[in-house]
Amino acid sequence: MKMEQFVDWERVIQSISDLVMILDLDQRIIAVNSATEKATGKTEKELVGHYCFEVFHCSPYPPAVCPHQKILKSMSPKTEDMVMEALNGQYLVTETPIFDHQGHIVRTVCIAKDITERKTIEKNYKESSEILDKIFLVPHFMVVLLDNNFNFIRVNRAYAETSNHAPDFFVGKNHFALYPHQENEAIFRQVVATGEPFTVFAKPFEYPEQPERGITYWDWSLYPIKDASGDVDGLLFTLIEVTERKRSEVIRQAEEGKYRRLVENIGSEYFLYSHDTGGVLTYVSPSITDILGYSQQEFLTSFDQYMTDNPKNKPDVRHTELSSIKEIKQRHYEVEIYHRNGSVHTLEVIEEPVFDNKGKVVSVEGIAHDVSEQRRVAAELLAKEMQWANAMDFIDDAIYLVDLDDKVKVANKAFCRLVGLTPEQVIGHDIAQIIHPQGEAVPCSVCLARQERRDAVIAMDTDNPSNPSGHPIQVMVNIIRDQEGAPNSVLMGIRDMSPWAEIQKQGQIFNQIHEAVITTDTHGTITSWNAGAEKLTGFMADEQLGSPIARLFEKGELPVANTSAPEMESLLKSNSGVDIPVLISASRLQSVLGETSGKIYCLMDLTENKKVEEKFRQSQKMESIGTLAGGIAHDFNNILNAIIGYTDLAMMRDKDQTVGLHDDLRQVRLAGERATDLVRQILTFSRKKQKEKTPIQISLVIKEALKLLRASLPSTIEIRQEINSQGVILADSTEMHQLIMNLCTNAFHAMMDRGGVLDVSLKEMVIAHQIFDSDTELPPGNYVVLSVRDTGCGMDKDTMLKIFDPYFTTKTPERGTGLGLAVVHGIVKGHHGKITVSSELGHGAIFTVYLPLIVEDETLTVIEEVPPRSRKHERVMVVDDESAIRDLNSYFLDQAGYRVESFANGFEAWNAFALSPGEWDLLITDQTMPEMTGEQLIAKVQAIRPDLPIILCSGYSPITGSTQIPKTKLTTFLEKPVTRNKLLSQVAKALMEKS
Repeated sequence: MKMEQFVDWERVIQSISDLVMILDLDQRIIAVNSATEKATGKTEKELVGHYCFEVFHCSPYPPAVCPHQKILKSMSPKTEDMVMEALNGQYLVTETPIFDHQGHIVRTVCIAKDITERKTIEKNYKESSEILDKIFLVPHFMVVLLDNNFNFIRVNRAYAETSNHAPDFFVGKNHFALYPHQENEAIFRQVVATGEPFTVFAKPFEYPEQPERGITYWDWSLYPIKDASGDVDGLLFTLIEVTERKRSEVIRQAEEGKYRRLVENIGSEYFLYSHDTGGVLTYVSPSITDILGYSQQEFLTSFDQYMTDNPKNKPDVRHTELSSIKEIKQRHYEVEIYHRNGSVHTLEVIEEPVFDNKGKVVSVEGIAHDVSEQRRVAAELLAKEMQWANAMDFIDDAIYLVDLDDKVKVANKAFCRLVGLTPEQVIGHDIAQIIHPQGEAVPCSVCLARQERRDAVIAMDTDNPSNPSGHPIQVMVNIIRDQEGAPNSVLMGIRDMSPWAEIQKQGQIFNQIHEAVITTDTHGTITSWNAGAEKLTGFMADEQLGSPIARLFEKGELPVANTSAPEMESLLKSNSGVDIPVLISASRLQSVLGETSGKIYCLMDLTENKKVEEKFRQSQKMESIGTLAGGIAHDFNNILNAIIGYTDLAMMRDKDQTVGLHDDLRQVRLAGERATDLVRQILTFSRKKQKEKTPIQISLVIKEALKLLRASLPSTIEIRQEINSQGVILADSTEMHQLIMNLCTNAFHAMMDRGGVLDVSLKEMVIAHQIFDSDTELPPGNYVVLSVRDTGCGMDKDTMLKIFDPYFTTKTPERGTGLGLAVVHGIVKGHHGKITVSSELGHGAIFTVYLPLIVEDETLTVIEEVPPRSRKHERVMVVDDESAIRDLNSYFLDQAGYRVESFANGFEAWNAFALSPGEWDLLITDQTMPEMTGEQLIAKVQAIRPDLPIILCSGYSPITGSTQIPKTKLTTFLEKPVTRNKLLSQVAKALMEKS
């Protein structure tokens, strides 16, 4: 009977999947089950008689603490358990004593359960939870977690702040109870029903409790969170506000479209008008109906009746109109006017006189901007600012501000409650004495971050001696810096972490974030890569995990986490080979103990933003051309005067005065070359093209720009130049031209009222030691230094700090948009250079630009060759609607031995060609012709003779992006004006390529 019981007991032990060992009092093995044999790789016979710690811990000595020792020490029937490292894993070890009939312990049963996988899962869960917390702290996009009934579970601070609430305000509330929207609710329900994500771009939305914001625009995504069975039990909602981007697009359209057509299309805020010198309205744009409710005809005939009784509408309006008529520059002014519905609107008005060709004022044009809503919103914002001063006291987080001497400047009620002191006992007192009144037993990580002036997010458990709260907290340290990047105070917050619910699906949520998020370990090796990163780069996660993140930024840089500049623009490598411009923010990942465990990078695609920037830059170049228009016209008039005068002289001479006739014609030729050079400069400056850096001699670009400026600036501005360098830099010539023009135009505006001296110098300099500042890193090397000095009004320090900000300007609207110096700063930075400014009020200003020199290549001397003559008397078709050009080119070709036939338009040329297409050897055609352009003629000809050489002539640039002309080596471009040598050389080259 006893044997049968023993056998049953043994069978039970053998069926257990955990490790089971029967031990004597010396910890020697008496028996084991099959699971133990499998785990150790030894049979029971091999294990019996050995100490369990030799087998289980692979050690000749027992551990310092183990369940067996506890049992022998207590001699009680109590079971002991402990988590222990063993057999390359973690085990939960449970040991139970076995007693004889006299109550003495004779042996023990040891059961070890493998919990390695569970511990790994716990570790991964903790790390993913940490990543999610970091994502919820990312400042430039909003994250919301909802259940499947659309109740808020969690929101990040960015989402809460845009609604003027604390994050805790939303928890438990229903999204559509706060923000009712039938269309959006239908989308949310569709995602829950189908389990498919949804993304929308630039979707309009109006806040019901913030009508002053008007229509806002959002890119947002909705991702389903599924349980183990695949049912949707929650939603991840991510948003980015793109209202400013939409407004930028409108502004860009305004800059490109210009004037009346633009403002009429805007419609909702602006209208154009004009009136004669007697003040009678002659035009008002259709948008008047959208703004004030009147028809165009009603406003033209009765606008005086719609003015309110506000005193500013009476003499001031007429006064400003007269000021415009008298050519006196005026600032904008405001008027009050009734809407058709009876409400009062405020209009901001800008007017300019219109002159005839004799300089007489013939009318006045104006733009009126409805600023009623802006005035109302400004008043409400002022009221809210006054309320915000008390808002901190209603925040659950303990918030306090410390100066650089560690004295508390501001603290909310939550902080005073936390430390148990009154505001009087806190404000002005040392923060260390408040938090650590008994001193610090060990260095406090929060105090270290504050003293070292670095941002930090630090978690503290309840038993941390530096935690004054008695519950788990998270402490945020944020260094407040001035405009130069120097610390001036420390903003700190303490958050109670105990109420936060555990989030079960961290890995899934991380992967559903719309934006690209990448994490690395402390060595820069990629440890996670979400779906947003896959979508942005085209690389799959398994391709990047374990590789260095630096490989993705071969042409860009990575920001340093927790510095004064944790966010920067860079270039990200993609799977297609295209470098993607991105905005990167970096934060440190921390372990539970506050130690750095890696970094998290959040990336935003800037491709569309860069396109908008480029269009703004092109718009600014057009603004500069407008500034120079008078000088350009002056130069052209001088050139035309020389051409006409010397032509008249040539026509007056007798036939035998060949020497004088040759001199006259030489002067005409020189004037023509001057005109060609002037046109080339204008086109080079204004042309929109891809940036292309090539070695250029910067001194030549400066001289060209100054030549153009000299004709444009008044005689009250003296230009002095001191060019002491022939150095070569790697640069885009158009951008260098724009840089010089912008700096000199800015100097001219500073001296416009009183005149002065514009001093431009160029020299070379050797920088021996690397230069760092908050904006630029300048390595040692050889540099060319461009200085532009003026004797104008100068600037104060506050103005100099903002001088390179986009749209910042001290000029009136008609003198500039505030883009010029911002463009200069961008060009210098893009060429790895540095720009500085020095100025005092009343003492002018000097802008200094440093650009790296390169080793100049050997210069080749180009010798103009004598153009070749025809060898086979080829038949050439010449097409141009300008008879003088057509006859001149035909004469040059005929004299060179070609058989030439000319045509005045594309139709005549096509009809002649169609009769005998095989008999022509070359087509030379102008591009811009009435009825049939050169481009259209070429398309018809190439459809029959794709092997025919063709030369397309134009006065501007090649036809790029054409869908009608097949791009072949037989189709070449010749830019007007065309000289004899240029024409004959290109003809010979085209015929040679055909053969």
